[in-house]
Amino acid sequence: MKKILIITVVVLYLVGLSLFAGGVNENTTYARTILERKDSVSTYFQQVVEPFTLKNGPLQLTAVPLLSETYVLSEYPDMKNKRYSTPQMASRLELQTKALDRQQEMSGIFLVFLRYKGNDELLSSSSFTIDPRFFEYMFLDNDKGDFLRVGNHPVVRAKKVDAYNEVLEFWVTFGENEKERREFFQGSETVYISVTDFGFEGQVISYKLPISGMFQEMPTEPNEVLSSIRSGLRVAFNGADTPDLTGQTFGSVIREPAKPSRKGYSFEGWYNDAQYGQAWDFKKDVLLDDMTLYAKWRVNNYSVTLDSQGGSGGTKSITVGYGASMPSASAPTRSGYIFDGYYDDMDGRGAAYYSDTMESLKTWDKSEPVKLYAKWIRLKSVKFDSSGGSSINPISNISPGSIIAEPAIPYKKGYVFEGWYKDTGYSIPWDFESDKILSDKILYANWRDYYIIGDVGPAGGVIFYDKGSYSDGWRYLEAASASHEFSEKVWGGMYITVKGTETAIGAGKSNTEKIVARFGNSEPHKFKADYAAKVCADLVVIKDGVTYDDWFLPSKDELMLYYDLNHNLGGNYQEVFSESGYYWSSSEYSGYYAWLQNFRNGGQNANSRDLEFRVIPVRAF
Repeated sequence: MKKILIITVVVLYLVGLSLFAGGVNENTTYARTILERKDSVSTYFQQVVEPFTLKNGPLQLTAVPLLSETYVLSEYPDMKNKRYSTPQMASRLELQTKALDRQQEMSGIFLVFLRYKGNDELLSSSSFTIDPRFFEYMFLDNDKGDFLRVGNHPVVRAKKVDAYNEVLEFWVTFGENEKERREFFQGSETVYISVTDFGFEGQVISYKLPISGMFQEMPTEPNEVLSSIRSGLRVAFNGADTPDLTGQTFGSVIREPAKPSRKGYSFEGWYNDAQYGQAWDFKKDVLLDDMTLYAKWRVNNYSVTLDSQGGSGGTKSITVGYGASMPSASAPTRSGYIFDGYYDDMDGRGAAYYSDTMESLKTWDKSEPVKLYAKWIRLKSVKFDSSGGSSINPISNISPGSIIAEPAIPYKKGYVFEGWYKDTGYSIPWDFESDKILSDKILYANWRDYYIIGDVGPAGGVIFYDKGSYSDGWRYLEAASASHEFSEKVWGGMYITVKGTETAIGAGKSNTEKIVARFGNSEPHKFKADYAAKVCADLVVIKDGVTYDDWFLPSKDELMLYYDLNHNLGGNYQEVFSESGYYWSSSEYSGYYAWLQNFRNGGQNANSRDLEFRVIPVRAF
C-alpha cells in the first residue's frame, strides 16, 4: 500500500530565513489533543533550543524545531488507555523581524505528529500544515531495514521524487491593511526521503527538515537503524456485520472476509476511506497500521408492475430503488368506481404504496420484483321515491362518505311535501347537511294532505288562510311570491260603478271577475290595459310543470288577513307584502274610491281609483 509523508512549506516563511529572528511569543498556546485532556497540553512537551537538533535519549517527550521561531510538538502516549493523541500548535505565532521592523502575523502552522508505544518506542510520524500549502511524496515500499542515504549514495527501496519547479506567489500582511506581494522560486533538485519511520517497532530512522528556500541536498543526516516488524494490528470493518480481524502483522496482506449481504443493496467492495476513494486489494495491499475498511453498497432498483384490476389507462409499471419513495405515476380509471390507491395485496387490505391521488405513501421495502394492485371503491347512487308525486331524477356516481345536495321539491296535487325520509314509515328524515352516503340509498317523499299557514303553496307563494275544509271549490288562499308583485297600478274606471263587489273573505275572485267584465281590456277612464284587477287575472305561473292561471285581486278582508298574519300573529311574510306599502283591494267603495290596505300600520281607507299603488295576486284552491 502506498504511504504518504507530507512535507509542508509554510508560505509565509518562504521570504527567506535571513529575514526572521527572535523566538516564540510567550503567549503562544497549544490546542488540546483528541484525548480531550483537561490540563494544559503544553506541560507535556519539552523545547529544544538549538535549531536542527534532535533530542537524544529516552523519547519520552520530543519537540523538534524546524526554525528557531517554529517548534514541532509530539505528545507522549496516554499510558493508562494505551491510546495515542495528536497535538496541535496554535494557529498563530507572532514573530519579530528586524528586516521589516514591524509585527508580522503568521498563519499556516507546520505540524509533525510522532506516535510512541508505552516503552517510548517511536511508532510513526506524519506531518501536515493547516494552511496554506503542502507537498505530498508517495512511497512504494515498506520492507524491513529500509534506510536513507543522501547525495551520491544509493537509496534502498525509497521513492525518488522531484520538488516543484514553479514560482510561488503570496502576500505578506503588515498591520491591518498593508499588503506586499512576494515571489519565491522553489528548487527543482531531487529529494530522497526514507519511508522507514512508518509502522516499525524499535528505533527507526529519524530526521528533520527545515523550512527552506532552494536546496541541493537533504539538510539533515538520518540515523540508519534496522527495525523489527510490528504485529498485533487490528482491522475493523464498517458498514457490514463482518467481524474485526485482530493479531495482524505489519506489511502483510489480510484475509478477505466473506462477502456481506444487505437487503435491497449490492456489495461493491471494501474501501480504505469513508468516501470510497480507493478500493482495498486483498491480494496486493499490505497492512501498515490499525485501520478500518468501509463497505461500499449500491442501491438495487426493482421493476414493479401496477395491476389496475379492471381499470384502464394509467401507468403500467415503475422502477424504484430500495428505500426510495414511490416515483411519479398516473392513476387508472374505471366506470362506476373510485380509485383508492395501490396495495401489495389484491383485496386492498395490505400495505398501501400509492394514495388515491398517486402520492407516495411509503418507501419501497421489498427486495424482489413484485406486483401492486389497484383498490377500487364502487360509487354509490341515490334514488328518490316521490310516493305518487312528480318524479325526481336519481343521483349516481357518488363517492362514499359524500353529502348530496337536496333535489327539487316534488309536486303532488292536493298535498304538501314534508321532506325526504330514510324509511317507508317516514320515521327518520334525511338531513342533507350532515347525512353521508355510505351505500346505495332510496329516499322516500312524505306528504300531508293539508297546508299550514306559512307553507309554500303549490304555485310557489305563501299560504295565508285556511278555512278548515273545502267548500265552494276551495279551502286555502295563497299569495303569489314577491317576484310576481306589481307596482304603480291604478284601480281604474273612475266614476264608473262596478256593482256587486264585496269586502268579505272569499269575495276576491268574484270581485276581480266583475271588474274585468265591466272594464274590459282597457279601463275606460285612462284607457290603461294594466289596471290592478286585469294584471292579476292575466298572471300565469308555472311551477313543477303545473300551470297556475287562477289569480285574482284580493278583497279588503283578505288583505287584512295577511296583515294580521304578519303582525298580530307573529309571522314573518313580508317577502310578499311590503311593510311600508299600500295595496289595492278588489273591494269598491264608490264610483270614485276603492279600498286600500296600509301594511305599515294595518289601516284601511278608500282612495281615488286613479292613483297608483301596489298589487299582489292571490289564488284560492
